[in-house]
Amino acid sequence: QGLSEEQKKTLQHCIQETEKLFNETDEFGDAELERYHHFNVIFHDTIIEGAQNVALIQALAKNNQLPMASAQAITYDQNQALSEYRRLHYAHLQHCSIFDALVHRQAGRAETLMREHSSVVILGETLRNVLSA
Repeated sequence: QGLSEEQKKTLQHCIQETEKLFNETDEFGDAELERYHHFNVIFHDTIIEGAQNVALIQALAKNNQLPMASAQAITYDQNQALSEYRRLHYAHLQHCSIFDALVHRQAGRAETLMREHSSVVILGETLRNVLSA
């Protein structure tokens, strides 16, 4: 059935507000992380709501019980600020692509993007390993 117009507006608003955040600073402190987290949770919850898929909802509920796997669990290591900032920015860019796929009703693309997005939590470590090699 796809996203409702209200859900599309909510997702677009989250993307726009997060984009503003990245345009305002190149380093995140507590206030920026709080704003990012706020819109990240709304984005994820809206997609889950829009899916209306019991299996997906149950899988994500189980996933949310795992440490660091939930959209609720935003981590940010201030000692690795650059790679952490890049990781969150990459996640934001993924949100943009996911939104585009959903709006254009490209279910396969959206699924692939969401699967990749689920591994963004390890991207900071990956960046540090690759860039220090």
